[in-house]
Amino acid sequence: MSDLISIIIPSYNQSSYMEETLSSVQNQTFKNWECLIIDDGSTDNTREVAARWTEKDSRFKYYFKKNGGVSSARNVGLNNALGDFIQFLDCDDILKKTKLEVSINAFNSNHLVTNIVLTDFKMLNQGNIVGVPYCNLKKEYFNFESVLFGWNYDFSIPIHCGLFRKEVFEKLRFSVELSAQEDWLLWVKIFRDYGDGYFLNEALVLYRKNVDGRTQSGSYIPDQMAVLKLLKKELNHQLYEKLLFVLIERYLRIIEDRTSALNGIKSTRSYQLGRKLRRAFTRIGIIKYFENLLP
Repeated sequence: MSDLISIIIPSYNQSSYMEETLSSVQNQTFKNWECLIIDDGSTDNTREVAARWTEKDSRFKYYFKKNGGVSSARNVGLNNALGDFIQFLDCDDILKKTKLEVSINAFNSNHLVTNIVLTDFKMLNQGNIVGVPYCNLKKEYFNFESVLFGWNYDFSIPIHCGLFRKEVFEKLRFSVELSAQEDWLLWVKIFRDYGDGYFLNEALVLYRKNVDGRTQSGSYIPDQMAVLKLLKKELNHQLYEKLLFVLIERYLRIIEDRTSALNGIKSTRSYQLGRKLRRAFTRIGIIKYFENLLP
């Protein structure tokens, strides 16, 4: 029997995407897998959708847990996985049909010495495949220092791009203290403890741009501050100090670039004309008149 792959799918109120996601699992050309659907306390019909799949294909398994976030849901999957390899998949994303086969073949060919095989990805927007991903993955990114210092600036890695040997997760789990950026902390630990990853430059994952998703709203700065506190426990003083300097310099450059762009706008003739008109309208009371009309 070939190696078993455990596919872990956390889900919270995403039943509208489940059919497409689970179909992409069932259609895999590599057949020796189990799929663990971890329902993170959904209040929609996730349970009913999952039941249809577990009834028609015993490789699908359903677990319900009290809502605790995506990290705790993935950890439940890891605790129950029986596979020799681990594949993560979010409930609104899709695996191309050869994702598992191509990845497992990379492990088995030429006695490849690695614990992680990664593939590229494309975006999925409103059901349409968008060719340009939000970052361009390169083989030189899949190492400890690149992930530590380049994350969220040069690139980030969707967790489902990877196929992992189970040994990676014998002791490692997702941090339940984080509501976002948990994948950065995890990748840092993986590449620190298990070496570089092997990259297949083939887009075998479709990553959905979901406007309702947790990564599409709000600022990520509070989450990044939270993950920095946890990274302090994982890094030696020299590395942590270097990381802080890299981030501070990066943010100062962003501020400088935006200030420069704003100053450039202020120096244009149209901006200057607008200011003159505003002063003129203010003197004759037009601005105040329109302000009074606003609710």
